[in-house]
Parts: sequence; structure tokens; C-alpha cells
Amino acid sequence: MIFAAYLAQYEKLLQQKYNVSTTICHKGERGRQRENGLAMFLRETLPAAYGVATGEVIPYMGASASPQCDIIIYDKLRMPIFGTSEPVQQVPLEGVYAIIETKSVLDSKAIADAIDKFRKIKNLPRCKNKKPLRKGSQRGPLFWLFGYRLSASTTACIDFMREISDSADVGVAALDKGLGIWVEMPQGSITAVWMNTSDEKDDFHETLAYFFAGLLNELETIDLGTRNYFEFLGDK
Repeated sequence: MIFAAYLAQYEKLLQQKYNVSTTICHKGERGRQRENGLAMFLRETLPAAYGVATGEVIPYMGASASPQCDIIIYDKLRMPIFGTSEPVQQVPLEGVYAIIETKSVLDSKAIADAIDKFRKIKNLPRCKNKKPLRKGSQRGPLFWLFGYRLSASTTACIDFMREISDSADVGVAALDKGLGIWVEMPQGSITAVWMNTSDEKDDFHETLAYFFAGLLNELETIDLGTRNYFEFLGDK
């Protein structure tokens, strides 16, 4: 199982980088170090069609961008972005597949911050799609809250997913404990549940593997649609 073994080893590497980052005194730099660890993994591992940026999501109209986003997965083949070579990029919402917020510790404050940020992004205006989405797809973006250590209860994480989610589009992952996932119930409904994975006592390293496999599956359900780029220029 080379695929799973690679992800298990990379999870160990992320945990090691997290442990090293705890020695950094500056809070902002410490957070950036941890954010970069996951971003680098995604840049190295995601298919070439997906770009990985950090910065702001911008709507096709209006003067306000989203709050700063740790990781933005976007359409690298068809969507132009601004500031590719800069520390901060601006990505049009119409080209965004997923947004991932990374936290050192998943606690009540991290959850509250994610709720506020995700809602602001969900409320950004979107241009009309020129044709219907393919059957069984959603327009996105997906939202993930990713942390290295879980301080909040798993119940709080599941409540967060249920509160902020539209059509099962929000997930939570804690590298040391597991992740919140959406499952289909026998009666056909979908509900959020907690899946225990990594346990340092038993040297299990499965969280990253399940997070990445789930992310890949979810990305394939996204249809960003067909845009009219003249709409991005505003009415003239």
C-alpha cells in the first residue's frame, strides 16, 4: 500500500514540523510555518490542475475581498489569479475549489473564527453560470478547518460542520485525533460524524491519508461552471 504508506510518513513529517515550530517565539511566524507545511504537501501532491495559493478570494463584482485565507485550492488551468509570484495572491471566487484554514490548536476560538470567515466567503456575490452544472456536482467551494492539535470536543467540531454547512461542504481535521466527515444514512439523509484516526499512543498515522483521500473525492464533485469574463469588468 505505497499510497497509504507515503501519506502516513508525510503525516509524521507534519507532526515533526509542528513540534519544531513550537520553538518559534513570534506567533505570526509560528502560524505561518504550520500553514506552509500543509500547503507544501498539497502543492507537491495534488494533480497539476489544482493550484495552491494563500491570500484573498475576490468576487466578480464589488470592492470587498474575503478575509485572508490560509490555503486556497483553485483552477490552475483556466482561472487567472493576481500576484502569483507575490506572498499574497488574489483568486477569483469562480475559480476556487476549496478553502482550508489551518490552526495550531482547534479550540472554541478557532471554530468561531472559521465560522465568521467561511460565512463571509459564502456571502460573496457570484456571477451567473452560462450552462447547468453537470449532474451530481456542486459549484463549491469546499471548506476545511485543519488543525494539528484538538482542544475542543469532537461534538463541538460536528456542531460546527452542521451549523455552517450547505450540502455537506464543510469538514474538520485534527492531525492528532481524526476528522469530521459526512456519511449517508440508510434512509438517504446525510449527517456529520467524527472518525477517530491517528492516536500517538499506538503510533497510528491515518488522519492525513483520510483527509487527502476525502479531499480528492470532493474536488471531483466540483463543477466550477462556465464564466463570462466580461462580467468581471463590470457594467459599461
